[in-house]
Amino acid sequence: MADHTNYRDEQFWFTAAVVGFNAVVLDNLSGCFAICAAGLVSILGFHIVLTRWVAPAGRQPSNPPDFKSGEFRQRAKYTMQEIITGCRSLPYILAECSGTLFYLLVIALTFCGVLIKCLH
Repeated sequence: MADHTNYRDEQFWFTAAVVGFNAVVLDNLSGCFAICAAGLVSILGFHIVLTRWVAPAGRQPSNPPDFKSGEFRQRAKYTMQEIITGCRSLPYILAECSGTLFYLLVIALTFCGVLIKCLH
């Protein structure tokens, strides 16, 4: 149970960081750089929140690399598998209407705010 609490805490703090970053971008920046910066941070935040849902749900990909000695290629391949698994898990997250869905929506909405401001 402690691991699940840790995942929820990480989801919260990563979401808070992404939303805070997007709010600063929304308030202080404009143009292509603002969209790229907010987009990159939002995508990374989305990925982290998704993988923090996948792990305690027991849906993580098999054969993780050794995190102390795994090669770059092994780790990159596993990360891609995590991304695919996370995307395939979206219907479950939608069905749950859980905190994970809330976090993903907040990240997406703040990024949309950056897009609207910069493209308007």
